[in-house]
Amino acid sequence: MKKEVMSTERLMASLAIPDLTDSHIGLHAINIVVKKVQEGLKKVYSGIPIEEIRTNPEVTIKENFDNLLFPIDNAGRSSRYTRYVTPNTVLRTHTSATIPDWLKQASQNEINDTIVVLPGMCYRRDVVDKNHCAEPHQMDVWQVPHILDTDSQI
Repeated sequence: MKKEVMSTERLMASLAIPDLTDSHIGLHAINIVVKKVQEGLKKVYSGIPIEEIRTNPEVTIKENFDNLLFPIDNAGRSSRYTRYVTPNTVLRTHTSATIPDWLKQASQNEINDTIVVLPGMCYRRDVVDKNHCAEPHQMDVWQVPHILDTDSQI
């Protein structure tokens, strides 16, 4: 499968695009939606903590694909759709890339009910048209119930 590494210029241009999910960049419709979703979650799920997670847009292939069980021959792994920074790292194609490591850490720390919100930019090589852009914004929302550690007995 083709895995062309992107140029430094293209990497810098991609990373220079403002993440409109982040209210620190200024008021924007996208970060207003993120805020309203979180407010709605707090209202509906009062008493359950909400954790917002923001991560570096550069992730390993393992984080972006392997940990999420993408087949090795999945077309999304191709540099036709994914922006490779190095042969082993990419600009994340979805914010879900953070979840497997978060779940592992949560199970080790015996995290109780939590809602995890992962807003951010994603970097894909989609055809840019009226329905698609190359750097869409995404927000995963996961409700994670009490996680028992692997030594617990039921």
